Amino acid sequence: MRFHHPKKKISLEASSAGRIVFASLTAAKLDIEASSGASVITGNLNASHIELEASSGASVKIAAIKAERISCEASSAGSISITSGQADRGDFEASSAGSIKAPALKVNRSTVEKSSAGSIKVAN
Repeated sequence: MRFHHPKKKISLEASSAGRIVFASLTAAKLDIEASSGASVITGNLNASHIELEASSGASVKIAAIKAERISCEASSAGSISITSGQADRGDFEASSAGSIKAPALKVNRSTVEKSSAGSIKVAN
């Protein structure tokens, strides 16, 4: 499924082992949240600001991102995986065994915070 609303905000939330799958999403702002073992899988994300959050064993998997700003937060064994992309600014936070893997994501300016066995791998 493709979703294209370049002037609107799109919010996706999956919980309790739910699953959301998209081929591509385009919006002014994208908020994607997965919790309690849920998963979100998308192809391409394109927005000025993208927020990704995974917690309590949930996963967010993104094929490619293009954004001015990206914010990622993984906690309580949640995982975020981004195969490729680019952003001007990135904020990454991982805690309590949360993991963020984006080895091919090019970010011009980034802030990285990790604690309690959190893991972050991002190319700069």
